[in-house]
Amino acid sequence: MRSRRTVSPRGSNHDKRGKGYEERERTNRTVRFGQKGLGHYSSTSAWDGNVGVCGHNRGSKYAIGSIKDLEQGDTITYTTIYGTRTYAVSLVKIISNSDWSYLQATSDNRITLTTCLANHPESRVVVQAVEVRS
Repeated sequence: MRSRRTVSPRGSNHDKRGKGYEERERTNRTVRFGQKGLGHYSSTSAWDGNVGVCGHNRGSKYAIGSIKDLEQGDTITYTTIYGTRTYAVSLVKIISNSDWSYLQATSDNRITLTTCLANHPESRVVVQAVEVRS
């Protein structure tokens, strides 16, 4: 297995609006961008079920464009005000920028990361990872 990768949107209080948050409407989905540069899809859970997170693919201190290089079995550590969870990558895929199906509610705990694909505005990278229970 390759080295561990971490996504830690510390300080991005999903239910709290305040300084540093910007909201953008994207095909009926509101995304909150916090001071750390990551956004949470408000149509998804902030903790249980499917947590949807997005970020820039380049040009930002907190860019997550390297998610395209993740492989099945790599781990993601997600830290919020609710706690810390570890997830194992189960899917890395290039999708259409209009495909929102990966943000649907799930019965298991998973995280879905999305970002643009450099130089391909019609595409997105999606990574899904399922919670690893110890």
